[in-house]
Amino acid sequence: MVTEKPIYVTKQGMAELQNKLDYLRGVKRPQLVEQMQDAKGNGDWMDQTEYMLIEAELAFLDGRILELQHTLDYAQPISPGNE
Repeated sequence: MVTEKPIYVTKQGMAELQNKLDYLRGVKRPQLVEQMQDAKGNGDWMDQTEYMLIEAELAFLDGRILELQHTLDYAQPISPGNE
């Protein structure tokens, strides 16, 4: 069994990470999915550069969401000055 090491973060830092995660999940990702659907609706989407760029950006965003979620899952709150 692999044990994860704690990630030390201030309470303010945790709140900022949570806000960023909420924004990416609730605002940015739905926007990209909508853009992808629009690009797909513009004819032959299989060879559209726009579609491929959005797809790559969505993949990057999904990775960032996973990274933030992992950080928050293993976050250990510390007091300022103890960093």
